[in-house]
Amino acid sequence: MENNKSEELVNDLFISANLIKSILFKIIKNNKELAPNHSSSHVLHMLYKNGIMTMTDIGEDLCISKPNLTVIIEQLVEKNLVKRIYEESDRRVIKIQITDKGKDLLIKTKKIIKEEFKKALSNLNQKDVEDFSKNLKNINAIITKIKLTK
Repeated sequence: MENNKSEELVNDLFISANLIKSILFKIIKNNKELAPNHSSSHVLHMLYKNGIMTMTDIGEDLCISKPNLTVIIEQLVEKNLVKRIYEESDRRVIKIQITDKGKDLLIKTKKIIKEEFKKALSNLNQKDVEDFSKNLKNINAIITKIKLTK
């Protein structure tokens, strides 16, 4: 692909990702009963999707340092959204598991986000909604083809 086109595409991707992230964070911020902050939301979502994980794996996957992750996990434990599991063979290994309360919060969060997005989309005309839907499906299909290497 032509270098200028690649550069433009990457810039547009960043803009789109930041716009979507901004909308999601505003929704979460405006609903105090949801996860305490966006980092907590990311941790809960990852645990919901992947099951039990070590602190190291969570930190690496989310690019969060161990000291910062420890604070996030402590807040989630205090709210009974996750629990710590200690390895009997090595007490230094701490695994984290989402609780039923944490799962319920994620389900509630997803429902609220859907409702808020529906409200926002109601401000668009029918053609814009159809174009947006079609374009998102195309974008999602293309993104699934992208292979990243570590």
